[in-house]
Amino acid sequence: MVLFRCDSVYQLMNAIQIKLSLLPEEDADLLLSDHTDFGEIVDCVEQSGIFSSVKRLYSRKKADQYWSFTKEEQKEISHHPEDYVDIKLLEKKYTDFYLSFETAYAKLMYYAMIRKGNTLKVHLFEDGMATYVCDVEKRCREDGMDHEFYKDQKFLNNIKRLLVYEPTLFTGPSALPFDIEKIPAIQAKNEKIRQIFFQVFGRGEMPKEPFIFLEEAFLDDKVPSNDLELFLETAKIVGKENIVVKLHPRNKENRFEKYGIHTMKHTSVPWELFLMEHDITQKVLFTVSSNASLTSKLIFGKNMNAIMLYPMFIGKTWLMSNPNFKEYHEKAVKKFNEDRKNIYCPHSFEEIREILKYIGGLQRIEQTR
Repeated sequence: MVLFRCDSVYQLMNAIQIKLSLLPEEDADLLLSDHTDFGEIVDCVEQSGIFSSVKRLYSRKKADQYWSFTKEEQKEISHHPEDYVDIKLLEKKYTDFYLSFETAYAKLMYYAMIRKGNTLKVHLFEDGMATYVCDVEKRCREDGMDHEFYKDQKFLNNIKRLLVYEPTLFTGPSALPFDIEKIPAIQAKNEKIRQIFFQVFGRGEMPKEPFIFLEEAFLDDKVPSNDLELFLETAKIVGKENIVVKLHPRNKENRFEKYGIHTMKHTSVPWELFLMEHDITQKVLFTVSSNASLTSKLIFGKNMNAIMLYPMFIGKTWLMSNPNFKEYHEKAVKKFNEDRKNIYCPHSFEEIREILKYIGGLQRIEQTR
């Protein structure tokens, strides 16, 4: 039997797509963690019948607490994970464990199931840009656990595959002990598929403003940066009445209200379902480095106009500090600009002005088709 664990609505959307397209005949349970407030949609997921059971996993406190322990304490926890995780949720005999990000708590869940006598295969799946630049082996070396204690059953040995929408964009280590496989693109025009996703998440109304800024979690991650300054200068160029901000769900503070900027309301509807339902080519997406600006092309194969400001960004994030970040973006730009210019990476505000002139002409041409 299969077990999925999801920490965000984006992960849940991808879990559903994997279940529908790759595991249609498999019995699968779902755990929804408290890293996201899934309250609004838990009943909808249950009623959809996609998963055999849907349960809540209250793990955030212990997941955070784990990193406060010494290396010796972490090692001891990994020897007896059944005393640390919520073992009541792992009573069934699972054979396959699907998770988006191999967090310490997720690995402890894996080892708790191993201690119960389960033989498990792990399947990692798409969680945005981090998935494409990840080094699972390095993260296992740094998590404080005694993986060798489990010999052949150690976590790294039992990862069967990494599932992503575009395997050619993977820029992690070249020598991996597991396969990288493709998640089939979500069929945005298939009405049956659309209705399944809408039943679970609801529908999103695309904002009327022609420009959308996709905020990132720099604030919640306590990363000093110039992202607000980049936004405000951009808003001057396009007119603040013409731009709306999609707030990052982890950022608790709305930094834009005091400047008179409209923001999209937080919702359980993933950004990608906005893209599924609407043509995005008559909008322009601004962001520093958010993978959400690329998912129109990545997941649905639909064109977009994405202006990524990371060449002008000042700040040190763990993702942009990853040596594979630059290669990933270079690959994405090359791949998604093959048939039409979809991604722009300006180095100055003057360049942004020129890009907007070009996009305006392209939009006028496409509107007449």
